[in-house]
Amino acid sequence: MFPHPRRIVTGHNSQGAAIVVDDDVIPCLPTSIKCNFAVLYETHQFPVSNDEWVDPAKARTTDLSNKTGTVLRVVDFPPNTETLFHRTESLDFGILHSAAHPVTVGGKVLKATGYSKDDVTSGGISK
Repeated sequence: MFPHPRRIVTGHNSQGAAIVVDDDVIPCLPTSIKCNFAVLYETHQFPVSNDEWVDPAKARTTDLSNKTGTVLRVVDFPPNTETLFHRTESLDFGILHSAAHPVTVGGKVLKATGYSKDDVTSGGISK
């Protein structure tokens, strides 16, 4: 499993100077679908209000998607985990950090990802 991600949120003070608003480690929490989630950021409306700092990840949606905003989530799938296929009416962000098994979308293995099922390091994760 990956280490818990560190989240740094920047903003500005009342004089307009850039500041760090929040710098914290966000725990990856286990889920019922055999993976860990860490919600790094979530918006609940569009456009987003920047009038004050309220940590949107602490008032997060309980659903997999957020129909009125966006969710930035780290998902940690252990090697050889069969993942849940789903469809949502939402804007999802997905970043593949590394993989130890083929990534499929719509029943097809993604091409040009630089990964193959044999591309596994001794630690069980390809880089």
